[in-house]
Amino acid sequence: MAQNKRYPRASRRRNEEGVVSLSFVAHADGSVSDVMITESSGHKRLDDAVLDMIKRSTPLPKFPKDMTETELKINLPVSFKLSDLM
Repeated sequence: MAQNKRYPRASRRRNEEGVVSLSFVAHADGSVSDVMITESSGHKRLDDAVLDMIKRSTPLPKFPKDMTETELKINLPVSFKLSDLM
């Protein structure tokens, strides 16, 4: 999923940084549901970038056959730091 993360140019120019908390349910077939931001970064562009990231990342890999769960609730913090771009 990290390879689908994009730091918005406008956010970089404005020195916007923050952490977005993303929550979603991953299903055994690779689909996702109940996608929501549970904690905003305080910057709409960064929040929107995280929603775009999950869209670009789906479908997720299917669960292994030996995994008994049919779905997993995932809480994922996504950090945007300008120093990470260097």
